[in-house]
Amino acid sequence: KKKIKINWIKINNLLMKNNNNKILITERVIKEDNKIEDKLLNNINLRSYLAGLIEGDGTISIPKDRNPSISIVFNNNDKELAVYLSQILNCGNVYKSKGNYINWVIQDLENVYKILVLINGYMRTPKYYYLKYAINKLNNYIINNNNNNNIKIKSILKKIDIIEIKPLDKSELNTNAWLAGMLDADANFSINFEKKNGKPKRVKPYFRLELKQNYNIDNNITLTNYLSNSKVSKDIDNELNLNYLNIMTKIAKLFNTSLNTRERNLKLKNDYKIYYSYLIMVNNITNNLKVINYLDNYPLLSSKRLNYLDWASVILFINKNGQSVLPNGSWDYAKNIIKDFNSIRTTFTWDHLNNNIYNN
Repeated sequence: KKKIKINWIKINNLLMKNNNNKILITERVIKEDNKIEDKLLNNINLRSYLAGLIEGDGTISIPKDRNPSISIVFNNNDKELAVYLSQILNCGNVYKSKGNYINWVIQDLENVYKILVLINGYMRTPKYYYLKYAINKLNNYIINNNNNNNIKIKSILKKIDIIEIKPLDKSELNTNAWLAGMLDADANFSINFEKKNGKPKRVKPYFRLELKQNYNIDNNITLTNYLSNSKVSKDIDNELNLNYLNIMTKIAKLFNTSLNTRERNLKLKNDYKIYYSYLIMVNNITNNLKVINYLDNYPLLSSKRLNYLDWASVILFINKNGQSVLPNGSWDYAKNIIKDFNSIRTTFTWDHLNNNIYNN
């Protein structure tokens, strides 16, 4: 047989393997019993954060003739976070793909089951629809193979069980880490500088979150029929008309700000598409302190945390010292901060992954 040579590159104690235009990032970890540990089941912070992250940048894929899979896309700067989550959850593979992103992919049935169990009960957006669908498909797999004597299938069935679908999480946003996961996916922290007649006037830190208004369900009729006819589904169709208005209204209320709508014309090849979204912007110190209060309790995990901390330091500086364009005032302080901030950041540290509320 022809031997295939695999080139391994060691980066930060990780092993990276070329694989069809993707680079597999993994560690030499021996996986033992795949049953979900009580430590994970009892970790509400991690479970709710993971749900928010998946609802922001994740996809629950449900092919017609295959088992469900779950993937989460990360910015290229967040490879460490993707690897960290795959390690503490002991599942999935992390790939560096073409383009400026990292992909964490969970495909084997036992680990898809693990993620579905962990996020069940913590979903808040229309992606809840696909959670229901994936759980029903997995439950039907268990029922349909209950008497199957195939050794591999019997081994899988020992590690999974019927999942009871829990309702949307309607608890207050400040009671768990769901919003932290969502903000890691889709929020933006910026620092603007306002001038008057060409002269410095004030620093304006902004918090921004934008989500599309509607969630289009693929093959809606097929999915609805599947769910309605499922052997283990009950009252599955009563929340199919979900959109992002309710959750964005709650987030705006939490930060004491208004909810705005926005429409943009996006060019797609030779055509234009109108993109409708809900937009939350917090631009005053008092309300930005509410953002800080939440994220102090439920911290971000991505590299966005570094930008958040710099952004928050500007707000705290202004809150303590007021606005000033004089030397060593808020203007100078913020100008110094943005030298290593957002898209031009070159300094990255990951100490916050070592000890936090998500791995305790």
